[in-house]
Amino acid sequence: MRPVRRESDFDSNGNYLHAMPSSGKPAPGDIMFADLNRDGIINDLDRTIIGKAIPDGMASLIFNGTIRQFDLYFLLNGIWNFDIFNLQRSRLMSFDSQDMNHNKLAEYAKNYYRQGYPSSEYLRADLNNSNLNDRISTWWIENGSYLRFKEIQLGYTLKTTAPEQNPTVRLYASASNLFTITRYKGRDPEGALSSSPLNSGIDNGIYPVPRFFGIGVQVRF
Repeated sequence: MRPVRRESDFDSNGNYLHAMPSSGKPAPGDIMFADLNRDGIINDLDRTIIGKAIPDGMASLIFNGTIRQFDLYFLLNGIWNFDIFNLQRSRLMSFDSQDMNHNKLAEYAKNYYRQGYPSSEYLRADLNNSNLNDRISTWWIENGSYLRFKEIQLGYTLKTTAPEQNPTVRLYASASNLFTITRYKGRDPEGALSSSPLNSGIDNGIYPVPRFFGIGVQVRF
């Protein structure tokens, strides 16, 4: 069964065009779009499925245990086989006169494709955006699979001589969103998930989840 929504657009397979777009002036440093129907022209007839915005699966691992006066709880979660259209990166790593007010990544400003500095990773700076390099294509589609250490809490309960008469005191330290294992270049792959299948799989500059640390005391009477 196919998901409700998949990324269906152009396949990019390199950094020079080998077919002429129906509208545009390709040059060294432009994305090379695949001429899938082999008619020598890049147009809507070359669109194809290039990603899937609905993950194949999600999983969580929960541990909650106690030994003597210590207790430990942690939660890991993750998803797999999930693609993200990194829309934010497409704006930060390309250039045209229509988005002059947008910031650019420093790595792009230093390494963009230009004469004497060829690059297979960074595009040329084209104010006219004649090749439409920022359009959705496999150049901007990334693997969004991840494994996140979501929560952990370690506690210690103090001994009391008469538990039925004295309060129980527990000391604990906790942390949330300690680290994420992923190949995704954006800020947060989890942020590209959505309850709506029409919006899932697009990173338009989602604010990442914060990392949190805390200590506390629990008193039970």
